[in-house]
Amino acid sequence: ILFESDQAFSMSNIKNEFKQQAKSGAVKLTDANLGDSDANEILSTFKEFPDITELDLSGNQLGDAGAKTLAEILSHKVGRKRGFLSKMVKNDSFRLVLCRNQIGDAGATSLANTAKDALSSSKCLVKVDLRNNQIGGPGAKAVAEAFASTTTTAFGISHNNVGDEGGIALAKAILGKQMMELSLIGAGLTDGCVQALCDCLGSGETSIKQLDISHNQFTPAGVKQMCKTLAEAPKTKLAQIVLSNNQVAEEGAEGVALLLNSNAGRELQSVTLESAQLSDQAVKNLGEGLRTHPRMTVLDLQNNAITNQGVRTIADFLHGNSVLGTLKIAGNSQIGSDGVSTLSSLILAHRTPLKIDVCGDESPQQNTTSSSSSEPKGKEKKSGGGGFGFGRKKKNEAPDTNKTKFYSEDGL
Repeated sequence: ILFESDQAFSMSNIKNEFKQQAKSGAVKLTDANLGDSDANEILSTFKEFPDITELDLSGNQLGDAGAKTLAEILSHKVGRKRGFLSKMVKNDSFRLVLCRNQIGDAGATSLANTAKDALSSSKCLVKVDLRNNQIGGPGAKAVAEAFASTTTTAFGISHNNVGDEGGIALAKAILGKQMMELSLIGAGLTDGCVQALCDCLGSGETSIKQLDISHNQFTPAGVKQMCKTLAEAPKTKLAQIVLSNNQVAEEGAEGVALLLNSNAGRELQSVTLESAQLSDQAVKNLGEGLRTHPRMTVLDLQNNAITNQGVRTIADFLHGNSVLGTLKIAGNSQIGSDGVSTLSSLILAHRTPLKIDVCGDESPQQNTTSSSSSEPKGKEKKSGGGGFGFGRKKKNEAPDTNKTKFYSEDGL
């Protein structure tokens, strides 16, 4: 249920809505304009519903005080019974979403301490989303320690400036876990935490399917080191990797090539290198992995410094690829008519439908894709399908903090 913040809802109405949703086991009170003063009145209703498996309070204004109140309610004890959160995590899974709530280190630490006690002996599958708060290194460290002993399958703390202190703590916490998603977008990470991330990602016991470390401050050397580690990881089977808005450049592209050609990288379906300082040489460094990759369906090279020569290199690599379905190359301002002509030839030669976005299309209905468009009967297609996406040029900016690429509030 989405409450628009500009409408007035009484506490009694929200409380009644809470109770109705709680009966189904999932409570979603997003954008309900709940502040720290409302938390006790609304959240005290928890005590009546120990079978809740999902709590989504994103887009409110809980702050540290509200987070502390929530922590106290979740740790509520009745007589000698264990805390309320302990009852909740007796279920097969538990999902907690508190993004966009102005929670800082103090609130995150309170929640972490409660969770640590409740989850210490639980086998519950935990999914946590704390994106877009004000959590720094100390708060991230507390959260990491709390979930270190749990079976955490998805963890998001993007758009919090946790820095290398938080990055190192989080890397240690997920060591040995089998995770579907790890999102560290815009977390203030630098090469200072690369070794810790490598120790985690390269562990024979750690497995991650979707990794997004975009909008950080990794250098080409750091990117190459991480990709090389992933390539050599015995259990990693990545399906998606996002390295956008880091300094990938030529050296980092060499690391991506190593990953593409490794067993760990053969499962990759989506590679995003938007705004990654890629030149024509960097594209060349991606190498034969583009030609023979068996599964990659989306390649995003938007907003780089690729020219007509780089386009020819890409086309040469992709002529041998029959799997790729989408190539995003908008925002490379040095691509001219020769480059567009090369891409047109690539579409005609591609054995399967191929969509190429050269203009940063933000409106899917404006795309023209031959494989899905209706044609006059009797008219044969000249190729396997595909087309160009035309629309507004995509700006080189950070993603919408409410709608990240693969980690939406419903994505966990």
